[in-house]
Amino acid sequence: MKVKHFHIRLSKENLQQDEDKLNEFMQTVVVKKTATQAITSGQTSYWSIIVFYEDISTLETHHTPASERQPPFDPSILNGEERNRYEALRIWRADTAAKDNFPNYIIASNAQLGAIARLNPEAKEELNTLKGFGEKKAAKYGDEIIAVLNSI
Repeated sequence: MKVKHFHIRLSKENLQQDEDKLNEFMQTVVVKKTATQAITSGQTSYWSIIVFYEDISTLETHHTPASERQPPFDPSILNGEERNRYEALRIWRADTAAKDNFPNYIIASNAQLGAIARLNPEAKEELNTLKGFGEKKAAKYGDEIIAVLNSI
C-alpha cells in the first residue's frame, strides 16, 4: 500500500485547483483509506488529506484469472461419515474463529475441512500432509481437530 498527502487550501483562488488535483489522482488509483484534518495556521486554513492507495496496475498483475482459480469446495463429494465429520469441523471452525476474532477461512478453508474429513486423521501430525495446513496450523489447532473427530 502507498500513501500520498494533499493540502486543500480553502481560499477561493486555490480551492477548485486543489480539489481537481485530488480528484484526478483518486481516479487513477484504488483508494483503500483516507484521513483528514482541518488545519488553521494564522490566516491560512486548509484540509490536510492523506490517501492510502494501491496502483491499479499492481492490482491487475496480482489478480488471478477466473480460469486459474480453484473451484469452491463441494461438500456433496463426501460420503455420509465424511459429511458428518465435515459439518462438525465447520461448527468447530466457526466457534474457534469467533473466539480468536478471525474470519473462518483463516482457521481453515472449506476445502481444508473437507480434506480433513476425508483423511480422518488420528494424530495432529497427519494434518501436515494437507495442502495449506502447515506445522504451525497443525500445532495450534491439531489437538482440537482430533478431539472434534474423536467426538463423532
